[in-house]
This record gives sequence, C-alpha cells and structure tokens, in this order.
Amino acid sequence: MPPIHQSEEVMGSNVVADTYQLRSKGPNNEASLMNLSCATTENLSKDTRIDYAPPFSDSVLSGGGREDERSEKDNENENENAKDCDDYRDGDKDKDEKCKISDNDDDQVEDQKKKKDNAFDWILSEYTVVFITILAWIICQPPEAAVWKFRTTAIAYVSSLVPASRPATPPDAPPIYTITPFFDNNAPLFNKTVLSNFLSDGVIAVRGLISSEALDALDEAADAIVYEKVDKETYFKRFLNMGRRRLHGKQFYVSRTMTIFPPAEEGERDVSAGFRNVALRSLVPRAVAELLAAEGRSRPPAEGEDFNDSSKGPAASSSDEDSAIRLLRDIFLAKDGDTYICGWHVDDTGYWPSAPDFPGINAWIALDDMPSAYGGGFALSVGSHKAEWAPAAHRATGSTRTFPVNGWKDAEDMFRNRQGGGTCNINTTSPTLHAKLESRKRVYEIKRGDVILHTRWLFHRTIPFKPRGLQAATKSRVPPLYRRYSVRYVPGTTVLPKGFGTEMSILLDPDVGGKTLNDACASGGPWYPRVWPAVDKNELIALEKHSQTKIREGRGKLAEVQAEMRPFLEALALKNKAKQAKKAGVGRGRNRK
Repeated sequence: MPPIHQSEEVMGSNVVADTYQLRSKGPNNEASLMNLSCATTENLSKDTRIDYAPPFSDSVLSGGGREDERSEKDNENENENAKDCDDYRDGDKDKDEKCKISDNDDDQVEDQKKKKDNAFDWILSEYTVVFITILAWIICQPPEAAVWKFRTTAIAYVSSLVPASRPATPPDAPPIYTITPFFDNNAPLFNKTVLSNFLSDGVIAVRGLISSEALDALDEAADAIVYEKVDKETYFKRFLNMGRRRLHGKQFYVSRTMTIFPPAEEGERDVSAGFRNVALRSLVPRAVAELLAAEGRSRPPAEGEDFNDSSKGPAASSSDEDSAIRLLRDIFLAKDGDTYICGWHVDDTGYWPSAPDFPGINAWIALDDMPSAYGGGFALSVGSHKAEWAPAAHRATGSTRTFPVNGWKDAEDMFRNRQGGGTCNINTTSPTLHAKLESRKRVYEIKRGDVILHTRWLFHRTIPFKPRGLQAATKSRVPPLYRRYSVRYVPGTTVLPKGFGTEMSILLDPDVGGKTLNDACASGGPWYPRVWPAVDKNELIALEKHSQTKIREGRGKLAEVQAEMRPFLEALALKNKAKQAKKAGVGRGRNRK
C-alpha cells in the first residue's frame, strides 16, 4: 500500500486528519490540488497517493518530503489547462487532442512512479531481511561447518577435473617404500634392506598399507570430528575469547584420543568404525609386527639372515597372548595455522602409557597431502633413538626414562621433582641438544594414505605451517588443516606405569599399574585391543559396553587429575616464556654490540 503521512491518531482502518491533499496530474504534468476534509481510507482508491499538509500552509510536501514552491502564474496556467480538459471531458469534441495525450502521459508517468516506489520499498525490505538474517547467522549459528563442508566437497570435485598443482619433489627427498597388492598372505611386507634401514634410522615411510576404501572411510570419520569441533564455535564465541590471555598457542585445532571406541555419551556421533578398521584390520598391524620382531633383536640382520622368516616372527609363538601386539593408544590430530608446536621430544606417559623398558612402534597416518615445502607435517630426528647424547636429551625433556620406578606420588611430586624443563621445551632448556636433533631432521614428501612408522624412542616434532602452505591449505579447507591419525602399538607383555598419571585404566583401578596389558584387559575389559596375530572378536563385541561404562567413568576421574595438574602446567608455561624472553633480550643486546 502506498505510504500515508499522518500526524493524527490511527484507529482501525480510518485515518483521521484535519486536511488531506489529493495529488492528481494535469495536462502539463503539473500537480493539481484538491482539498479533502475529514477523509477516510475507506473512501479513497487504493491507487490514490495521499500526502498530509498542515492547514493554511502555502507549501505541499511531496511523497519524498520535498517542498514544492508554486508561483501564482504557474497555478493559473494549471487551472486553465485543467478547465480546458474538463470541457473536453464534458463532451466538447472540437478540443485539441492534447488533453488525451496529456492524460495518457500522466497515467504513464504515474504508473512508472508507482512501480519505482514499489520497487524501492521491496528492495529496502529485502535488504533489511537479508541484513538481519546475516547478523543472526554470524552471532548465533555455527558459520563454518556447512561452509567448510561445501567448499571441501566443491574443491574435491574441481580437483578431480583439474590436476592440483604440487611443489616439485626435492631430489634429495627421503625414500618412501611402496607396498604393492599381493595374494600371498604369508609373504613378508619388508625385505632385509628395509628392516636394516629401520633399525639404523628408527623410521621408515610406507605407501600402500591402507586400501582406498578404508582410507575414504577414515577420511570421512576424521572430517566428522572436525565438523563437530567447528559446530561448537561461533564468531560470537570467538569475539568473547579475543581478549583472553593465552600462556602459549595450541598445537592442534583438534586432538581426540581413543577414537576406536564407540561414543561414551548419548548424542555423540559414532565414527569409531572408520578409525577401528584402519587401526585393527589394515596391513598396518602386520607391518608393525615385522618391525617389532626386527627391533627385538636390537641389531641389523647379519649376512644371509632373514628377519622375515615366519618361523621366527611374532606370529610363530605357541601362545597368542605371549606374541600378541596390542593397541596402546590412538589419537586423531588436525594441525592448523597456529605457530605453536611441541619441540623435539619422545612421548611421555600421557600419550605412551607404558614402563620405559618396553619397545613400541608409532604408526603416523597422513590424511592429507603434506609437501615439505608447505610445512604443517611431521619431522623426525633420524638415528636419535640410539645417539650417544640421547640420554642427555631424555634428561633435558624429563622423558619417561627419567621417571622413578614406582612413579610419582601426586601432581606436586611430579612437577617439582621431574627432570628437565618439560616435554616440549628442549630448545630453551638445552639449545645445544636442540641443534643436534635439528641437524638430523628428516621430513618426508607425504601423500594422503602414507604411513610413517617410527620407533618409540625416536625424537620427533610437529612442523608449523609455512605461509605458502597455509595459503594452499586455505583453498581446500576452512579453517586450513592437515589431518593425521597416530596409532601406538606395543607387545601385549608391556607393563603399565605405576603411580600418579592420567591413564584411565589405572585411574579406575590403581592395582592395574605395574601389570601387563594382557592382564589389564583380562581383568578390566578391552582397554588395549589385540591387533596381532588376530583381532579378538570378544574384545570387539565388548567395546561398546566398555565405552558406556568404564570410559564414561574414567573421563570423570581424568577431569579431576587434569584440574590438579593445571596450576603446575601454567607455572611451567610462564617459566618457559620468561626464559624465551630473556634469550631474545640477550640476542638483541649482542646485535647492538
């Protein structure tokens, strides 16, 4: 409905006013005025435009609110033209056709003006609705999850049509061994050359251990975890968190352990099958079994000796439990653009909960291409597991090798008496050792599905994104991420650590500390599922019930322990921050000299 300007009270459908001025057009496209007193909207045509003007006013406010000054001469001409056309309408056929033309022009102008006004009102109302919708979307709803999923899907489709550009592989890139499909299940995966390289370097990279179907399912499960994280974030929450002080950055955008277990809480999406299929049923456990068999001999193979002889492998034992390999810990990680990383280290009991006398293999599985030129990947210090200075590096980081035999009494005991400056801080506690580790750095040209297999005691660290890599990752994901899935395998005879810690099985039953994984699973449920020589079907059946009972209860215990540790972690972070500031100040002083 055309706008009505009013200064009086509106009651029902009647608009009461002192004076209204009806606007109509004369032959010369000038307005003629007619006073209407005490008019109501019921008496007016729907197409009539009404403008209100105060009584005794010499000016008329147009629809846009602009004063229209009229000279007396113009008003006389208007009245004369109007009178001529009135005579024409009364039946004077001799009048010029100009009245018809004028009327037609007036109608067209009026129609165009109405269309323009209506269009303007429509555009204004539409923009208002869009603005309010966008504002509510930004503040209230998770803005990135749907956008990220759409962009990821769209870019994947475009990439399938146009080959993606990738930095050239450096000529000195470390080798990645490829496992080709085979039909002889008894054939070894690795020859003696590969095993020899693993024993000397402490690491190999392998391609082809995971089928494309299993990799796609793992990819989908990993994305579901990231979507869940994105859904919990809104721009409004980020705005509130902008002013909060952070002691240090956050190494990973997403970090979730025990992904092979079904959800412990109602309403959580079950993505465990994708992780479980790779961790338990792919060729990865078999590769780990061969490497552990080789590592157990603690020397390279002699001339003519074959570590792949099935009679000497872990599967040849008379007892499945004695030869069993179990999954100690699995964790899904997604690295974003945060520059904070954990420096050179070996995993302590938080991520590798076993006594230091037992071996293990970490399978680091890439879910994205990670060219070394882009950063965001994984660096390993080749041969650091048996370097002559390795014990000093363990002391500098306070690794599990330096823990007391019976463990720590509580959080205060652990933080006050633990050696070194923390797991991630060797660059500040011992710059010399940091330089030695850095000199042995190896970074693989990783592709999606590649698996890095390294020994438990090999020092490693995450690589921050380089600007070029961050830009490339942003084109494929919002936020930019490189995803990886890390699975730690150990013999079933591995002993759990004693004393204070964060391991759920021990938190629920302290007597489990000091027992083997085999015994812990027999008494407390499938905390550490068997993967070799075969998966235990009874353990798989018990996983869901275990999650809804033991793991749910364990999360509550874990939250209490983490609250106890938090003040000490914050104090340690401040201490290391002060060391870094002091080191930076000394460096600036030397430069001035």
